[in-house]
Amino acid sequence: MFSRTGTQTRFWWIGMSVFFSIGIGCALFVFPSVFGTTAPAVPVLLQVTDVPQVIPSEGVEITGQQLILKPFNTTTSTLSPISSPTAVSMARKYVTTGYQATSVLANYTNLGTIRPTGYIGKANIVQNVPVWIVTFTAPAPVNVAVGGYYPSAPAPQVMVTHDNIVLDAYTGKWVEGFFTK
Repeated sequence: MFSRTGTQTRFWWIGMSVFFSIGIGCALFVFPSVFGTTAPAVPVLLQVTDVPQVIPSEGVEITGQQLILKPFNTTTSTLSPISSPTAVSMARKYVTTGYQATSVLANYTNLGTIRPTGYIGKANIVQNVPVWIVTFTAPAPVNVAVGGYYPSAPAPQVMVTHDNIVLDAYTGKWVEGFFTK
């Protein structure tokens, strides 16, 4: 035998719970701006393996390098940047080959140089630096490995196609360099 005591009240509470759950759920998903549950749009950096010819408006991150490239910001200085041919000419003194070169203006950040929270020592921080990135492209991959783990063990091969020289956009001084595949 089943007792019917409280059955109508129980069904009423179950019905109301389902009604309010559905109502609140719909309100949160259908009208998120009313409740402020949507996060502001955060630009997602495009992941690339090489320096692009044009930096997209959101910027790019070079995978495996901890490097972020953003569009060149002309409001950071009253100076004019050096020209592309000048940047290529200045970068050639760091490269021993006559490989074809391309260049792009960018704001450059090396995440590996940014101080960790709480660190107060010296650091050469490279963050949002206006630069020319001059990319020299080899016709075929080149092994850039140097040394080995032990004198008797050869170094593992590191095959790359692009040698990227990063120069200050205004002075042409060396900032850093990196390889990409």
